[in-house]
Amino acid sequence: MFNNVDKNGIHITFANGFLISIQWKYGNYCDNYRGGTAPSTTAECAYWNTIGKSGMLEWPEVGDTVIGHQTTDDVLKLMNFVASLKQE
Repeated sequence: MFNNVDKNGIHITFANGFLISIQWKYGNYCDNYRGGTAPSTTAECAYWNTIGKSGMLEWPEVGDTVIGHQTTDDVLKLMNFVASLKQE
């Protein structure tokens, strides 16, 4: 499922029940951090389990629930990671 978030980002929920948030608006860790909603070359990403309702999850090897300044190639890798997760 795709969902538009404030016209400055998206949420994508995969069949496995995990959701990735990709944001590029003012205040997000991206090119537009200090202002603006224009196109951005980087985005901030977070993910969580919509079935477990546990809130945002930590990214492996990052130690934080939010990972910023991700390029389009980085975001694709994160999407593939989230889409490959299994429910426990």
